[in-house]
Amino acid sequence: MSSVSGNNNNNRVPYELRIFTECNWHCVQDEEHVLLDCPSAELANLRVKHRRLFRSPSSSSNRLRDFMSQTDTKGLALYVHECLECCA
Repeated sequence: MSSVSGNNNNNRVPYELRIFTECNWHCVQDEEHVLLDCPSAELANLRVKHRRLFRSPSSSSNRLRDFMSQTDTKGLALYVHECLECCA
């Protein structure tokens, strides 16, 4: 059954099979990996460029939520945008 928007869910790749190919960690390409953990040179360089967003690393189990809850929403949006462009 397709949705009103016409999306076909039959072509979706299961979450556990969405392996990120930009690094050699062979892990799932999810937001936490791309934004916070990936060691690829391009993403690591973006983290250096936007280092002010990483001044208070979270030790909680909700690192992504804590990171995305920062007050610098414009800087955060720019960083996420640049990460998406890097991974496109």
